Amino acid sequence: MPGHQYDLYIKVGGHEFTASSIMPSAVDMDSVYTERSAFGGDDLFAVPVYTDPIATGNCYLVTQTVNHVPVKDYDVRNDEIVNGKVSRFPFFMITVIRAETLR
Repeated sequence: MPGHQYDLYIKVGGHEFTASSIMPSAVDMDSVYTERSAFGGDDLFAVPVYTDPIATGNCYLVTQTVNHVPVKDYDVRNDEIVNGKVSRFPFFMITVIRAETLR
């Protein structure tokens, strides 16, 4: 839930560990398109376009579904390269089966 603080408390072996984090708001995708692999071949890769918030530490999990069935491939990335900028990097781990499956 965006804005909610999550706290973690662990006590083990006489040691105590605590951590807390506030869940950021979701980042909306501006658009998505496909492009052919720069390495040749017929593979199409999804290229999501989104604006990363200026705050560092954002992470993204991208999954794919085909006809409402989840595909097992996924990709995770952070904002080290695109912090506060528009991202247009292909997700190479996700091969698009047909362009019309993108939403």
